[in-house]
Amino acid sequence: MSLERGKRRKFLLLEECYGKKITDDNRPNSLFNKSALETEVQLVPGSILQEIKSEPGSPSMCVQSLDHDNVYMLCNNSDVHELSPFEAEVLVPVSPVRDRLRVLSDDQWLKEAEMIVEGSNVNVDLGADLDPVEGIVRYCGVVPELGKGIIFGIELLVGIIFLQIAF
Repeated sequence: MSLERGKRRKFLLLEECYGKKITDDNRPNSLFNKSALETEVQLVPGSILQEIKSEPGSPSMCVQSLDHDNVYMLCNNSDVHELSPFEAEVLVPVSPVRDRLRVLSDDQWLKEAEMIVEGSNVNVDLGADLDPVEGIVRYCGVVPELGKGIIFGIELLVGIIFLQIAF
């Protein structure tokens, strides 16, 4: 069954897999078309995938990578975890890609992130060698110039820190 663009399910890849970067305008069908130019691309755990085609009861589905342009693959249903719309939006900007698995497994963080709005007080982890600092969320939403997904803009409430932090 083919799906409308806005209603496609999103998944997080759990196992390393290989997809095909296809340079043919007939993309989803090109997985089966040997005349299309293909390049094999490694997809690491944490990659976000979007469902292109699935059949009820089938153990696999056709998916598209949201991290790489024009990369498609057939994957086993057991190699992916279905994401809620919020999980997909909050995980897209997480980098490196492998960190998405850690974020997804932190139920408490996800619950708190879902409740964050502009003006929320938050604690910001600046890294392994620094103590967390308090901050206020000044922006929560999409920033097209930075890519897809939810971005949190946070004003730190301690001295001046000369760091650029992306969340």
